[in-house]
Formats: sequence, structure tokens, C-alpha cells
Amino acid sequence: MSLLSGKKSKLPSEYAKPFKPQLTSLVDVMTVLTIFLIQSFSAEGIVHTVANDLKVPESVSRDDVPNVLAVEVTGDKIILADKLLPQADVATSDTMLIKPLYAALLGYKQSGSKKLLIQADRAVEFARVKKIMYSAGKAGFNDYRIMVMRHD
Repeated sequence: MSLLSGKKSKLPSEYAKPFKPQLTSLVDVMTVLTIFLIQSFSAEGIVHTVANDLKVPESVSRDDVPNVLAVEVTGDKIILADKLLPQADVATSDTMLIKPLYAALLGYKQSGSKKLLIQADRAVEFARVKKIMYSAGKAGFNDYRIMVMRHD
């Protein structure tokens, strides 16, 4: 027996009608997907530029870098908010306090923010970074983070 023999199909008449998807449901689904994708996209991340001679350590941390006052530590230089601080003999000094950094941070403390981002080269000794953290703490910047490069 041939399928095209002219006999009527035994399917109910509701299946014989052409399929018309409900446009309202499709628009609702697309709206929900669009909102979800927009919400999950992180457009809030801050871009921090790192000096060419600065190689920050790698980490597996997933925290975002906050937009706060930054201290860059490279070789023998300390840069606060893109301004080179007067040279202080940090390496040979017996005191923990770095006076030029302390004085500059006191000036920025008046602006209200007490958060600090430390960008240190991976070759910088920890003793020097420790002195910077001590000076920042003495100036009232007790909430500080050390910037690292995300290792994927």
C-alpha cells in the first residue's frame, strides 16, 4: 500500500494545521536571556595600568582590583598616585617608617578614602613592602591590598 494512495490520514485535525509558534512566549524568553547576560557581564572592572618595569606576582585569586589610591614600588622608586616620591634610603634604613611616603599619604587621607593598593615588583624584597605597609598603616591606611597578576 502506498503512502500517497489518496487515503485520508488518521491524525487528528489539530495536527494537520500549520504550526504557528506563539511570538509572545519567544519574546519573553529572549528578554529573560538578554537580561541575564547583561547582568552577568562585568562592566564594573577597573583597568589599572602597570608600569613597564613592574612585574607583579601571579596569583589564582578571583577578586577584582578596587579603584583606590595606588602605590607602585619598583627597583629604588616609590610612586604614589602617578607622582614620584622623593628618594628615601629604604633598603638601608633601620626604621620601618618611610617619611616621604607617610607625609604624602597624610595629604591623601584628607580626601576621605582610607584604602590603598600596593603594586610591587616581584623582585622587590618583602622587607621593603613591609615598610610600605607599616608607613601606610601609620598614616591611617589600614585597608590595603597587594596587586597580583591573575594566573589562568
